[in-house]
Amino acid sequence: MHRKLLQPLAVAVSLALSAGSALAASSFDVTELDKAISPCGDFNGFVNAKWVAKNPIPGDRTRWGAFDQLREHSLETQHDIAEKAAKGADAAKAGSVEQKIGWFYRSGMSEAAVEKAGYDPVKADLAKIDALKSPADIVAWLTESASRGRADVFQVAVLPDFKNAATQIAYTFQAGLGLPTKDYYEKADYAELREAYKAHVESYTLEYAEKTTGVPAALIAEAALRGDHSVVYAYERELDHCGHVHGCSSATWLEQLARIDAMCERLRAALPPQVTLIITADHGMIDIPPQQRIVAEDDPALMAGVSALAGEGRFRQLYVDHDLPQRVADRWRARLGELAWVRTRDEAIDEGWFAAIDDQLRDRWGHVLVALRGDWAVMTRAFPREFTLIGMHGSLTAAEMLVPLIVA
Repeated sequence: MHRKLLQPLAVAVSLALSAGSALAASSFDVTELDKAISPCGDFNGFVNAKWVAKNPIPGDRTRWGAFDQLREHSLETQHDIAEKAAKGADAAKAGSVEQKIGWFYRSGMSEAAVEKAGYDPVKADLAKIDALKSPADIVAWLTESASRGRADVFQVAVLPDFKNAATQIAYTFQAGLGLPTKDYYEKADYAELREAYKAHVESYTLEYAEKTTGVPAALIAEAALRGDHSVVYAYERELDHCGHVHGCSSATWLEQLARIDAMCERLRAALPPQVTLIITADHGMIDIPPQQRIVAEDDPALMAGVSALAGEGRFRQLYVDHDLPQRVADRWRARLGELAWVRTRDEAIDEGWFAAIDDQLRDRWGHVLVALRGDWAVMTRAFPREFTLIGMHGSLTAAEMLVPLIVA
């Protein structure tokens, strides 16, 4: 259970603890000062070096200090109080603080109740957000939301004035960004981090939807039962996305695969016996190491006679305006050797690389087609986002062409 769901409880318990905590204050311990460090040369080290050495940053944190320790200790104490109150709530005095805290804590820790409620408790808020049409609507929403103690875009806190510690003043902070600053959302330097962040948010959102509402399994099952005869097609895209961003050998990809497997199990259980479930994929995937990526623009022999590159790293299409396709294909064969299958468009069609092609669509294919072998890829600076991908697909290898077919 996330602590954020229990913030009101934390506030209530904190009030109960405040008087006792004040009595636990200790005096300043001069033995904590590191006398081996000159306070004139490094005052921070003089004061903090011993503490830092004895209190390394935990693996799940980006910072760690005395106030962080204090917060964790406070949360542990509050948790113990809440657990005790929950166990004795039924026998506690009716209407007492102990009973209220105990029942409130129970309501948040009851997974059965949470699962049953789904997202019903936030439906009203979601409807209000959907109804926002103008900047004025958004301002009104933020005002109303802030009045309920929420911090959707910014938060307000009362803290000591940095210039006068005797004065308490109001501070505002941004509270609506998941990444540190605006630069992380806009600058090319953070493109890879942005993609990873999007994948994390999408994965978390899908996992929550699966857990609380049964979507998409429930929707698929509902659609399959409409009418006497029906065919329902559903596409799950997150596994492909995880492979591109994290690689198909990564723990993230395997975790997503496990979620899909569990969803398929629930889907099969939700379908009646007369409905057949068929599970397959549209392609496989290969992780491409950085050292196995050939940048076309960095090799003059590859770019000679080529006016444009299309396709993707594992299957490049070359368009030729000022040379013969056969001559371009020969140069690419000489350069890549056993790293790729290189064919002119006509050769690839004659060899059966594609299904029957309408004459109107024939000219859309590149004049020369390059399908990479092994774990190699041909990159182009025309598509910079491709350089952020780890998993790729599109070529003729067994890892990309052979897909499972499960009938359940």
